[in-house]
Amino acid sequence: MNGEYPQKLCVAGFSLIEILIVLAVFSILIGSILGLFSSQRDVYIREDLKLERDQNLRMALETISSELRTAGYCAADEAFIHDLSDWAPSEFIPSYPLSVDLDANPKITVGDGDLPDMITFVSSIPTATNPTTLSADSDDTKLTVSLSKSNADKQYRTGDIVYVGYLPESARVTAIDGKILTIDTDPGMSGLQPLSTVYPGGSPMGELSVVSYAVFNDENDPECKRHEHDRPLLKRKINAGGFYPVAENIERMKVRKLEGDILQISLTARTDRKHLMGGNAGRAIMSAEISFRNAETPGLATDCAKPAAPSALVVENGLDDAFPCCVLLTWDQVDIDSFGDDLADAGCPVIGYRIFHDVAEGIFGNHVDVSAEDASGYLLDVSGIPSSVYYISVAAENSGGFGESSSEVSITDDTPPERPSGLSAIDDGSAGVLLSWDGNPECDLAGYYIYRKKDGGAFEPVNVSLVGSGSDGYSDIGLGGGAAYTYVIEAVDFGFNRSAYSDEVTIAIP
Repeated sequence: MNGEYPQKLCVAGFSLIEILIVLAVFSILIGSILGLFSSQRDVYIREDLKLERDQNLRMALETISSELRTAGYCAADEAFIHDLSDWAPSEFIPSYPLSVDLDANPKITVGDGDLPDMITFVSSIPTATNPTTLSADSDDTKLTVSLSKSNADKQYRTGDIVYVGYLPESARVTAIDGKILTIDTDPGMSGLQPLSTVYPGGSPMGELSVVSYAVFNDENDPECKRHEHDRPLLKRKINAGGFYPVAENIERMKVRKLEGDILQISLTARTDRKHLMGGNAGRAIMSAEISFRNAETPGLATDCAKPAAPSALVVENGLDDAFPCCVLLTWDQVDIDSFGDDLADAGCPVIGYRIFHDVAEGIFGNHVDVSAEDASGYLLDVSGIPSSVYYISVAAENSGGFGESSSEVSITDDTPPERPSGLSAIDDGSAGVLLSWDGNPECDLAGYYIYRKKDGGAFEPVNVSLVGSGSDGYSDIGLGGGAAYTYVIEAVDFGFNRSAYSDEVTIAIP
């Protein structure tokens, strides 16, 4: 080594300060990345929760709306709609979370303060087993049903409400024996009331359902018997069954009656993890407007008591020459004082009246709504239901609904039709006579009877059945020749009142 020391290698390193600076920079960079990731993760979670909330809200609103649009389907029988409480068993009508008074279809039951509203309606809800058909001709109080299951008691229960026919007639099931249902078409009357006609086999027949929607939350279900704490539920009830869940996290349902037959339903929903959203950021409101085609104008539950029954209903006159096919009615206005001062102050005036009329006592098959001013005199047109007698009653309406009906009054048609005119006869060339006449103008005309006498003998009836009111001619065939025939006709109305004979007309058959 020539006495020289070996040369040292010079290796440069990082000082402690440099290392600390690098670590600080990396910490800041990693922290920024983690912060960005966490922020994006929170945004994703929030947007995902909002999407889930909105989908849940949209699904819930569509479920209610689609069923509400069927309200009244196959349940439009006036006698049925007039008093639903007579038809629906008590277990069909909810008493919780709000007590429902089923006196309209559909019926809005308004929540107190901020409590959710309820909506209840009657309709035929299509299912795999509803509707079905009659398997044999059915009348009186028996329905023989074509079923998808072996026995009627597998598909129906006592108390169920059913409809029969294309212009449906309603009935309540009172007993079940195999495939035969015993029914009552008017539960409000004593005894079993039969069907109005014979329905042939193959006629439609199905179940009518009472459906209710309600929201259960910590306010209206504080003991959490029907929902979990802090997890509000939209639930649905059908007939005697209990409420079952439709959608979670629906906090509110508000139903507003708009013009005519329009309802607006608004649902408030929240996210499933509201603590992640803060404030009201996790809530949203969605609304839909629904028009009814089969049901009545929606009824609204209020604090107003229903009006008393109108009194002093009087048939002034009608079914005569002055008012053919019409009845002039008057009745006493229902006084708001009959509700008491508290209700009067709350604003519960009578807003109108409903006139019920039909051709049998205790039946409410037809009605017309009139204004409050019409109590001083209303001309009721009954031409759509020709009869010899009409029964009429009146009920008052305020925002609480229709009150009790008045005592029925009746009117009998005892005015005969006008004497027919313009009768003429011609030889049809084959030992027959063609008759013609001027048609009578009466709106309650049932038809004509024709009488004939031969060579001055006594008049005898020609037709056993009435010649229809729309006819103004008749062919009398199979007469013998070499005789003179004299004819007269008389008009008959639905009250079986008969006119005087027409002028005679005579024709000789060679």
